[in-house]
Amino acid sequence: IFCSKKLEDQNSTRSRRSLAEKSISGRHFIASIYDAFLRIKNAKGIEVDLSPQAKENNLCWRWFIEEYNNKIMFKPFCMQGAYIFASSIGFVGLTFERKGHLFLPIYNDDGSWSFLSESGNYLNADNKGFVSTVKDQTSSTHFRLSPWEEIACCDCPAEFDIVNGKCGGFYTTV
Repeated sequence: IFCSKKLEDQNSTRSRRSLAEKSISGRHFIASIYDAFLRIKNAKGIEVDLSPQAKENNLCWRWFIEEYNNKIMFKPFCMQGAYIFASSIGFVGLTFERKGHLFLPIYNDDGSWSFLSESGNYLNADNKGFVSTVKDQTSSTHFRLSPWEEIACCDCPAEFDIVNGKCGGFYTTV
């Protein structure tokens, strides 16, 4: 009995570990198949788009992904309290409301992720940097996640510039 209990514990630990490895909660860069990164852009109002390069000194390329009831929400690091939302007509933007911001994460065979919005459309990125949602899952609905870390910086001011996304109290590494 002792040996089988020990084997059960080992299998349970392995199972928890493999589930944790597929969990996407945490701090991530989010890249499209076009090697462009999801970001917050402050040009003509705040918008979500893609950029060909994640700049180290700009925090608007960094995302918190939080799980909630088997779904996830994307929270930009540079705009506390905001979430990505997807409208039923394909528009993707930011909201401070808790409506339309949950996505079902789908792990793809190629190691990427797709995200199904509450309206039944997939988060999509085109080769021109435009982010939207589409009805069908295609290669442009596949995203790669790569983690970033936050390290305390003693010489930096305690706040950061939200408009420009410049680092203040922390700096980040990949």
